[in-house]
Amino acid sequence: MLLSFLTPALIRWIPEAQFPYPIGFDTPLYISWGRHYASNPTAFPLVLPLLGGLYALGLDMVAVMKYLPTLLYGLLGLSTYRFSRFHLGWRLEKCLLAVFLVALSFACLRVSWDMHKQLMATVFLFLALSWLNNLRRPLGLVSFAVFSFLAAFSHEVVFAILMTVLLYRVMLEMRREPKMALPILAVALGVLLLFVGVWYGWRLDKILGAALGSQLSDTSSLAYRWLWKAESDVSVFLQLCGLMVPLVVLGLFKDSVLLPWLGLGLLGSFSTVLFPLHVPNVAPSRWMLLLAYPFSFYVANGFDKLRLLRIASSKRLVTCILVLLVINVPTWGFLGLTPQLSQFSRAGLIPETMVSSSIPAHDIEATIWLMKRFDEAEGTVLIVHGHYVGWASYFTGKRVVTFGELYGGGRTIKQALELAQKEDAGDVYLLWYVDSEAYSSGFVKVAEKGPMKLYKYVEGQSYNALVEAVAA
Repeated sequence: MLLSFLTPALIRWIPEAQFPYPIGFDTPLYISWGRHYASNPTAFPLVLPLLGGLYALGLDMVAVMKYLPTLLYGLLGLSTYRFSRFHLGWRLEKCLLAVFLVALSFACLRVSWDMHKQLMATVFLFLALSWLNNLRRPLGLVSFAVFSFLAAFSHEVVFAILMTVLLYRVMLEMRREPKMALPILAVALGVLLLFVGVWYGWRLDKILGAALGSQLSDTSSLAYRWLWKAESDVSVFLQLCGLMVPLVVLGLFKDSVLLPWLGLGLLGSFSTVLFPLHVPNVAPSRWMLLLAYPFSFYVANGFDKLRLLRIASSKRLVTCILVLLVINVPTWGFLGLTPQLSQFSRAGLIPETMVSSSIPAHDIEATIWLMKRFDEAEGTVLIVHGHYVGWASYFTGKRVVTFGELYGGGRTIKQALELAQKEDAGDVYLLWYVDSEAYSSGFVKVAEKGPMKLYKYVEGQSYNALVEAVAA
């Protein structure tokens, strides 16, 4: 059990040790959520009150998010071990192999990079399902119910997997031993009612929209769209899981948890290929990332079928290590240990390496320094690009408005300025590094640090006057 925690934790710490700040594109948002949780408290997902509570205790959220993902990854290994040992009933060395496969998985490491809500939910999911065979005991039933609740209220997609697995298990138990289906059904209904009523406030239309997605309105280019989605989804699947597939096929086995998980994951992964008119709200790539977990168990079973776990001879030990190295080729570059092959990166989904954040390290340092200057100024609103919002909003207590793609809502600097002015909040500042864009929007530079600059909006001045003021 100690090895099952320490091995994933040490692997996850490798990229953290190479970067001075927390890694992950979305991670700065978690840092900001911790500080500002008190002004907008929400009960779910559960990671938010956790971060808010840690900040309220006086902890530095930058340090928290430097270590929390590593801790969660260690707990993922521990929960994987428990599931293998107590649900699948595997022997010790096979359980540890499953832990090692999950810990080294390219897809699992991608989840741990910045999908911290999903990672925490997966830990709770494995812990809940590890108690499925012990529901006759009070401790088993209570543990199953508690961890099911924690998994469901940590991430919506993990909630869908949990409910699918429980529904499948109920149907099996109704055929074999109907009495044993009752506690599973009771927990499933309880979690479902709380999920619908507490998290979504009985907004059934919102839940159905999120779960079912929408239909394609323009079918004129349906054939082209189908070919494009088929090529794209298959390509992403092969990038994330392709090297595991042969051993997955070899190691397939029937299990009341892994089978429905696999079925739902494959359906979600290729939903736009199977149903060309369907426009899902959950990207197929998110389901592919969750397929890595059942795949790891099938690969471990494939190792066992090939008798690679019987390492009494040095030849079998070397073979086992070589197979592990081969099926995890993208992992070494992703951890920052070797140059990454271009085939295993994809813009907007899979970074070239985990050793990175939403902005470069020198921009982070400059942003922190300039935010201290902004807090000393009379300004009350800061305009910042969406990639910088997490870092900027954590180091200032003032209002932040975003521009740019993704977290900037697609707004331009001028549109963000209009939004800030509607609040009648006083002086407006801009954090950016392109002088021409700042000056043309009515801003003048007041401070700079490295590549980053802090500008102040000067109302009513023309572009030429601003240029003259800056030159002076």
